[in-house]
Amino acid sequence: MIKAKSFWDRDDIQFPRLLAEIAAIGLTLDQKIAIAKSMDIDASKLAYLFGRAEVEWLRIKAKTIDGDKTRCQDCNQIWLATDIDPEIPHLHERVGPGEPMPDGECPDCGALCQPVKTKSKRCK
Repeated sequence: MIKAKSFWDRDDIQFPRLLAEIAAIGLTLDQKIAIAKSMDIDASKLAYLFGRAEVEWLRIKAKTIDGDKTRCQDCNQIWLATDIDPEIPHLHERVGPGEPMPDGECPDCGALCQPVKTKSKRCK
C-alpha cells in the first residue's frame, strides 16, 4: 500500500510556497543580487521566478480550498487532488494516446486517479 505524502513532505507544494513567502517578506537589493549571481541569471529573471512561484502557490491554495477531487480508477476511493502524489511512474506505459491525463496515483492501491467532474453552476 502506498502512503500519501503530507503537504509538508510534498516538494511540489512546499517549494512554490517557500518562494512565495520569501517574496512576500521581501529581500534586500544585495540579497537579490547575490541570489541572481549564484543562479547565473539577471535580477529581472529572479523577479519573474518569484512571480511564477506566487502564481503556482495561489493555484495550489485554490485547489486545496475549493477541494478539487480525484477518483481512483480501481478502488473508486475519492481524494482531494492535493492529497495524491502527482508523480506517476511509467506514465507513458499507463496512459494511451487520447486518454485523459490522470492527476496521480491512488495512495491506497497505486492505480491511476482521474479528476472528478463536477456540474457547473448556471446563473438563472
